[in-house]
Amino acid sequence: MKLFFSICVALSAYLCTGLNALEKASYSTITPGVLKIGSSFSNPPFINRQKAGLEVDLLNAICKQLKLRCEWVEAAPNQIMEGLDNQQYDLIADGLVMEEGHQQVIDFSIPYLVTHLSLVVSKLKNSSIKSVQELRGKSVGVLSRTAEEEGARQLLNDRQIGKMVIYPFGDMNEALKDLEKGQIDAFLLLYPHAYLLVKEKGSLKILGSLPKPIQKMAFGFSKRNPEFLAAFNRALQQVQRDGTYAKIYKKWFHEAPAEESPNSRR
Repeated sequence: MKLFFSICVALSAYLCTGLNALEKASYSTITPGVLKIGSSFSNPPFINRQKAGLEVDLLNAICKQLKLRCEWVEAAPNQIMEGLDNQQYDLIADGLVMEEGHQQVIDFSIPYLVTHLSLVVSKLKNSSIKSVQELRGKSVGVLSRTAEEEGARQLLNDRQIGKMVIYPFGDMNEALKDLEKGQIDAFLLLYPHAYLLVKEKGSLKILGSLPKPIQKMAFGFSKRNPEFLAAFNRALQQVQRDGTYAKIYKKWFHEAPAEESPNSRR
């Protein structure tokens, strides 16, 4: 009986080891044992020049789950997709919104954050504006080639605003100058960006958020490695379920996530 029990324990251990080995062998990264991450390091609070941000903390937690070492690779914003295709890194972490156009070129992870677009106004120049509904006939600034541009265009089409002012992508400073001078009435951007902006500039406030379109944030992957994407998604779900994600979110936004993490029930 003891011998039988010993054989069962040994067989069980062997099978578990074999299954773990198979699971680890079912995917690969460009460099074994390393997760290479491409970023422009220019999208706080997701990631900044000091390699700090919500995405950095989240990827460190995921790497721990996958037993990989995170290695960061800097890429120019206009070349970051190309670097993924050329296998310079395994994934992109750059505050990506799951846009339909990008899905033709890259695969996305399951979303790690579901958020909204928010309108920011100047306390000094537009203190009389108290709600989103009071923007009828007013001007709203956005950056070109962003989800915000699509949101502002919808507001314009629905006649909820009077004018849309488009600024070159990456030229937020010019837009903020116009906002503070009163040359535009509001500025539309993702809530995480709005939160950070208002935190840094006491002269601004968040007027409110748009219920639609909902914005889903995720990491970008090459279409050549679906096995690794599947393993990454499992690790992401785990850090969402075990409370790690909630702690990371609270660190950067000083509040608990507004709702249950988007994939915790999958």
